[in-house]
Amino acid sequence: MRRAGDRYHWLVWRPAIACAAEDRHHRTIRENPEVRVTRRNVSDRGAFTLVELLVVIAVVGVLISILLPAVQAAREAARRMHCKNNLRQVGLAVVAYESSFKSLPPAGIVSYCNPPINRRCDGSFDMRPSTPGNPLFSWLTQILPQLEEQSLYDRFDFDAGILNQDAANGPQAEVLGLLVCPSDRTGPRLAKMPDLTGETEFGKGNYAGFPSPVHCSHGEYVAGALGGFRPGPDVKFGQRLNKIKDGNSKTLLATEVRTRADPTDARGAWALPWAGSSLVSPDVHPQPLEEYNILAWKKSVYRPRDDADAELSAQTPNKQFHIFDVLFRCDSVASLLEGMPCANYAHSGTLGGFWSAAPRSLHAGGVNVVVLDGHVGFMSDDVDFVALARMVCVNDGGGVEVSDHIR
Repeated sequence: MRRAGDRYHWLVWRPAIACAAEDRHHRTIRENPEVRVTRRNVSDRGAFTLVELLVVIAVVGVLISILLPAVQAAREAARRMHCKNNLRQVGLAVVAYESSFKSLPPAGIVSYCNPPINRRCDGSFDMRPSTPGNPLFSWLTQILPQLEEQSLYDRFDFDAGILNQDAANGPQAEVLGLLVCPSDRTGPRLAKMPDLTGETEFGKGNYAGFPSPVHCSHGEYVAGALGGFRPGPDVKFGQRLNKIKDGNSKTLLATEVRTRADPTDARGAWALPWAGSSLVSPDVHPQPLEEYNILAWKKSVYRPRDDADAELSAQTPNKQFHIFDVLFRCDSVASLLEGMPCANYAHSGTLGGFWSAAPRSLHAGGVNVVVLDGHVGFMSDDVDFVALARMVCVNDGGGVEVSDHIR
């Protein structure tokens, strides 16, 4: 228990002790200015000023502007690699098909049309849905077992024709992941053209083959890898490998196409043997130009035109002007705005009286391609049109080194 004297001494000396402590504190601050930090100073530094906040926001914005393109580029590189791997699987499936059947798949199973007799045919490969009994199965439907899609292949009724499958739930309406390039995120991936195909729906993909360096329907006369088919009531059989005079490593097999959300635009409809759906062609005519003397083309080695007019009309990758994808149904204005120019097919002998379409993709600067020997590469939009036509043709007198034009 504190005694009364102690309490007296504490009350007397406490102010003095406090004053002495304060004197020591001020002396310390005078001798060491860097320690002059008061309670108020500390509380003031607990928040950013407006200027500091704006500087931080500006720095974060600059960092995002620097990093975001790099992230997007890395993602697109991954998507392009995925797309390339899908295309490689398609190429290997064609190689496996040839091993099984001793011939390559035809561009499609369609009615055979004799142009000298039927002037409304653009070549012997009849794509028209109006032709009675036209089967209209694409080459991709034929390699489904080799793509490990045997169950889907078994769902097709190949005796009934593509337009007589189950309208909404048939195999032709499936969207196959292996046939979709992730860079093309268009949706929904369904085509439906009531005036052409009734209520039948078609799933869309992103890969198409080369039947000819001229038009998609000229594969019998100037053959690409999917051309060279034999005449008959229907086109059913492709050509044998011994017809590939330029060699497998110098012959392009397939490439990419783009799709649109418009269901009446059939581009990418993988089960249909149509231009822009599962087929593309460079549209480079032989020289000298003998307009539609296709029987003469069949008997000669392919020599592509190399003049200025031929360059303007060539279907090089992602072509935007002077030529267009020829479709059965085309919204020309909307398609042009999306960088996919098109025209409606109309057999007039001139504008729109042919079937051809350009390779297209959303990759920067070009498209992926697969060669008949199975290897894949990237082909620039600026590829020489003559070289492209010769790489598509199976017999142009020696071929072009594909490695010089794809990377």
